Amino acid sequence: MKRLPLIALTTLFTVLLSACGFHLNVKNALPKIYNKLYLTSVEPYSYFTKSLTQTLSSQQITIVNSATQAPLTLNILNENLNYTQTSVGSSQQTRQYQINYTVTIQVQSPKGQVMAGPFNLTQSMTQTMFANQLLENTQQLAEDKRQLERKMINQIFYHLAARDTIKSINTYLAKKR
Repeated sequence: MKRLPLIALTTLFTVLLSACGFHLNVKNALPKIYNKLYLTSVEPYSYFTKSLTQTLSSQQITIVNSATQAPLTLNILNENLNYTQTSVGSSQQTRQYQINYTVTIQVQSPKGQVMAGPFNLTQSMTQTMFANQLLENTQQLAEDKRQLERKMINQIFYHLAARDTIKSINTYLAKKR
């Protein structure tokens, strides 16, 4: 009987944490087909490419130095950040911007044949600023870009692990056998 209040309290605590959006940080495990990967990018030294490389490595994915050393190549074909001013507040004291970060990726064979993709992925956010501030003249744009890049990495993992992507890669590999 003494355990009943403890169980009820634990259940209530769990429900409250779930309701507020709390989630344990679970690995975005990729299928074993990605255990060894070559990563290429139009901007190999960008913060995004470095972050993606670190995230893949933290998932125990071996990043190799040559396409011939891995069965798959993840090719980042394009990275683009753009923003537009969408509105000025009714009191003329705020500006609102729409910020879009777009990345195009595809999975290739060591010889460069496309196995899956290309996938055009976009992350967006809205930023409100005071009317006397311009987005491009503040540090806010750089901070927003980093946030969008982190979300983009999760979206890339989602696309790489998607059933259709895996099916496309397996179909390609089966034809080569």
